[in-house]
Formats: sequence, C-alpha cells, structure tokens
Amino acid sequence: RAVILSHGHLDHVGAAPLLLPKLGYPPVIGRDLTIAIAKKRMEEFEKNSSKRMDVIKINSVNDKFNLGKFKLSFFNIEHSILDAVGVILETPQGTIIHPGDWTMDRDMHDGKTLTYNHLATLPKPKILMLESLGSTDTSPVVPSEQEMFDNLERLIQTATGKVIIGTFSSQIKRVGHLLEFAKKIGKKVALDGYSMKTNVEIAKELGYIKVDNETMIPINKIKDYPDEKIIIICTGAQGEGNAVLSRIINGDHKFIKIRQNDTVIFSSSVIPGNERTIQKLKDSLYRRCDNVIHNDIMDVHTSGHSSAKSIKEIIRQIQPDYFLPVYANHYFLKEAAKLAISVGIPKDKIFILDNGSTLEFNNGLAKLLNKK
Repeated sequence: RAVILSHGHLDHVGAAPLLLPKLGYPPVIGRDLTIAIAKKRMEEFEKNSSKRMDVIKINSVNDKFNLGKFKLSFFNIEHSILDAVGVILETPQGTIIHPGDWTMDRDMHDGKTLTYNHLATLPKPKILMLESLGSTDTSPVVPSEQEMFDNLERLIQTATGKVIIGTFSSQIKRVGHLLEFAKKIGKKVALDGYSMKTNVEIAKELGYIKVDNETMIPINKIKDYPDEKIIIICTGAQGEGNAVLSRIINGDHKFIKIRQNDTVIFSSSVIPGNERTIQKLKDSLYRRCDNVIHNDIMDVHTSGHSSAKSIKEIIRQIQPDYFLPVYANHYFLKEAAKLAISVGIPKDKIFILDNGSTLEFNNGLAKLLNKK
C-alpha cells in the first residue's frame, strides 16, 4: 500500500532506488527533508527516476492516512536529523508503535521535555518496535544539545587559527546553528564533502537553513581570509580513507593545510566498527595540531540514539503489551530485552527477531512462524 520513511538517514532511505521499483512504485510517505534526500538518492542512482515517486507529504504529526485496513498516524520524536517522525500503525490485530531512530531529553518542545505517555492509550495489544542501539550505554547523564552548542561556540570564539569541524552530513540543524553563530561573530564558513554540500543545499531550498553569501564561502576562497576568520565544516570524522578530513590530515587536500595552532573538532560519535580507523586518524592529527577536541575531552557531540536509561523510560511511558527490540546487532537486542524485563515486561511478551523473521499476531496473541 505504501512505503513510510521515518527520517532521512541513508540507512533508512538509501535503498529507495532498489526497493521502490521492486514494489511497483507505491506511494512514499514522509516529511519534506526525508523525501528530498530520498529523491536525491534516486537521482544519483538513475537520472529522472525520482519523477516516478508517488509522494505523500506528512505536513503535520496530526496527519492521518488509511492504507487498506491499516490506519497510519504519527508522533514527534527527537533524532539527529530534522523531520524525523515516529509511526503508529493501527491494524485489526494490534497497534504497532515504531519511533524509527530516537532519543529522549534533548530538546524542549514548547518549553516541555518530549514524552511518550500519550501512546499508552492506543488500542491494545500495543506492539513496540524500538531501536535499541543505546541498550549498552549506561551513562547516568547525557549532555544536552545546548551544552554541546555552548562548547562549540566557545571553541570557535577563542580559536587562534582555523577551526575545522568534522561531523555527519545529516547534522543539518547543527550546521545551521554554526552558520548563524559564524555570521554573528564575523567568521566565514566553508563546507567540504559531497554529502555535506548536497544536504545543506537541500536544507537551504526547504528554508531549514538561512545563510547569506557573505558568511558561506567556497572552499577555494579560504586563502583570501586570515586563518582565525575561517571555519571549515566537513565530512570524514569516521576516518574513511578518501573523505575530506582524512585528506586534510594526510596533507592531500588541495586547499586546506593544517597548522599547529588550528583547532580540529570531532563533532561526531564513533560508529561501531570504525574505532581503529578513527584512532589512527587522531594519532596523525595530534602530530600536526595542538588543539584536537573530541567527546572524550569535551561534550562537542550529542548522539541521536538513546541510552539504557531512556529505553527503560520510554517503555515505562508507553506500557507496551509486546516488545520487539530492533535496529541493532543481536547483542544490543538481547540487552534491550533485559532492560524491558527490568521494567516489568513479561519475558514471553518479548521477541528478539532476525532479519526476515515473521511474527504473526492473531486475536491478541503473537506467534513466531517457521518461514522467513
């Protein structure tokens, strides 16, 4: 009936060019930025293919759609990309609650911390499919976005050389904030990295980032300004070999040369599996630069994913009848299951599934089928 896109990260929309043709181009439901990124992905794969997308825009979290016997509605969530949305599917056999990727206690909505208590009143049985990447993160306190921005601003303001910030290209809100701050203090910003430039361009077209040509300059123009007036925001903080930050650190970048008094900020988390690459990148960088800042030293990044504490809290608020930890390696799912048990979810109401597993709900009961 439809494909629902929760948010614009590429592990959620990147397969659109492969999936949509196989499904016969059904309607694609999502918010503005999510749809724009999916369309861009389609075009990169095959020119003019995005024109075949049958788009239904989510204009508000209060929007409701009927898809056959499914009723589709939405709820606000926090994540590290704009326009993320949680999904509710009411079916004749149960209500599926799916936040997509999520976090808690980051930003304030209308002066109030985001909560999920209202989902507890949905028709039973409530089936919570919860992204569980944070199930092993036992940090007692998670830094707020405001603390992170305060730290970034202080570093930028006091820097004696260039400021180079490596972050994810999907951090549109963060880039927008840094552009506004740069304008306020009279510094210039150059973006580098294909996905970074692409995403900022999309965000500008949608009006999510407002920036003047005085503040944002092309990367080849940084030589026209004193180092202390320059901020570079780029991709490659995961240590990818050919990415911008690696090329800067290795001395292979055409326009950017690192000096000892520059400030280099890793405003990103370590994606599991990239630890060794990032350690090598940091080692090389520390040899060339005296001011390297990352989350081990100062809060310069907030994750878009929850902690163990948040997982327990969202389960308490929603009070699901069934719990399905999803979106993570098997060990994360097992740990999320333990967290659910600790807040009162019966073990027989928790299902840890593999890719392709089929769970069938009938008359309020769940049954794991043999078929994949």
